[in-house]
Amino acid sequence: MKNVLRVVVRAFVNSVVAAQLMPRGVRYRLLRAWGVDTRSKEIHPRFVFSSPNVSIGENTTINWCVLFEAGARITIGDNCGIGFYSQLITTTHDVGPSARRMGAEKSLPITIGDGTWVGVNVIIQPGVTIGEGCIIGAGSVVTSDCAPNGFYAGAPARRVKDLSD
Repeated sequence: MKNVLRVVVRAFVNSVVAAQLMPRGVRYRLLRAWGVDTRSKEIHPRFVFSSPNVSIGENTTINWCVLFEAGARITIGDNCGIGFYSQLITTTHDVGPSARRMGAEKSLPITIGDGTWVGVNVIIQPGVTIGEGCIIGAGSVVTSDCAPNGFYAGAPARRVKDLSD
């Protein structure tokens, strides 16, 4: 019964709360009531949360259609921007034997530092930490940590340019 309730609540959050017609202030209060630790009301519609294991800092904008696959904690700092259709994925699998390469599941946290801008359609892989003040270029796949104040782009994302503090 507990699992059924969890599924129903998640379906409510990802359909009704994520609806375009849901007023932003109501969306904010319902996400907080579910357990999302958000201090920002700038969460746009059509998101998907796999769980409330997410922290969103002040003055951070979550654009349309962002996926939060939160098997482990996702922490987004203050003054960040997360672009349309971005995916924050915390769950992966160990490599198994040749008979079944998809081994045991594991979840690793994602941390995004203050002031970071994640462009449109970016994928952030499990266990990644993005330092403060970074820009992640549109369409990038972030597979490893990003040092602060850098512009990262590509698949996999690489530091392309240093940014001033």
